[in-house]
Amino acid sequence: MPENYHSLGIKSSEITPKQAYLSRRDFMKAAGLAAGALTLAACATPEIKPADQLSLKESAFGQLPGWDNDTQGEAVIALQR
Repeated sequence: MPENYHSLGIKSSEITPKQAYLSRRDFMKAAGLAAGALTLAACATPEIKPADQLSLKESAFGQLPGWDNDTQGEAVIALQR
């Protein structure tokens, strides 16, 4: 440090009251616990339905979104390859 640096002689207790310092620590602990809990909840595996409970039904190309008469023929040709 430069030699011209001098402490102002202010105690840390005069800058921040002890109760405010301790309450910030409690807040940071609670925030850390909440972040940890949210992280663990996000990592939980989702419930997957068994195959016999899935509802699948046949659909024609024309019933699928984005398939019109022009692209339907091209899709059938592509699927036949």
